Amino acid sequence: MIKLDYTIESPEERKALVEKIIAENPDLSPSYLEVLADYLVLCMEKQEKKEKKILTDNRMATVNKRECSFEGLAS
Repeated sequence: MIKLDYTIESPEERKALVEKIIAENPDLSPSYLEVLADYLVLCMEKQEKKEKKILTDNRMATVNKRECSFEGLAS
């Protein structure tokens, strides 16, 4: 069985690897299919965060600490 390569950062390359694994092993357990899905999704989330600069709760907390309004400064 082919092992998952977590050094691959491109979603397209990961998808190709997953397709190859599925083609070679058609009878995969549901838990292994879930691992494959997580392998794809985690990479895509990283890519989306880089491209779209998604504001997570953690990031918003940092932004809110540093952000201040004129009204806040005046008072």
